Amino acid sequence: MPIRNFIESINIKNYLTKGGFKNLINKSDLDYHSLRKEADEFWKSGKQTVITFDYEGSSANFTFSADEELIFETIDIFTREGIWSAIHNSNDASSLFKLLEIGFEKYSLHEELVILLHSELSLHYAEAGDSFELRKIAPTLPNLEKMREFLNKNRLSQ
Repeated sequence: MPIRNFIESINIKNYLTKGGFKNLINKSDLDYHSLRKEADEFWKSGKQTVITFDYEGSSANFTFSADEELIFETIDIFTREGIWSAIHNSNDASSLFKLLEIGFEKYSLHEELVILLHSELSLHYAEAGDSFELRKIAPTLPNLEKMREFLNKNRLSQ
């Protein structure tokens, strides 16, 4: 199955509990040259190359090193419609994670709310009126514990 179709048909629960595409696909399927052939766009950022797949309301981004090794992946969310709609609102996401028994922690930062999943993904919500809406799904870099320390240091007083 082409990677484009795999990404578009992803099971959200599997994606969130497994920690992203890198844990759902054979490493050979995330090959730099294969992804680049199918991609909608790619660009250089310093020594890194970002390969992007565009979908209705979102895009999947794969960042590679100069040696063409996958460093990390992110998903940018542009609308409340589409595959990520079940977790678009932070309150809905929290309820769903509890229901599905997905381990998570919530952090309120200055203009952002971050939900840290124990699968080593972070969901970033931007303030939108009286709620927070999903804008990005990213890995916890460099790891879950370091991300947790950073978020604890920068969180607003509860």
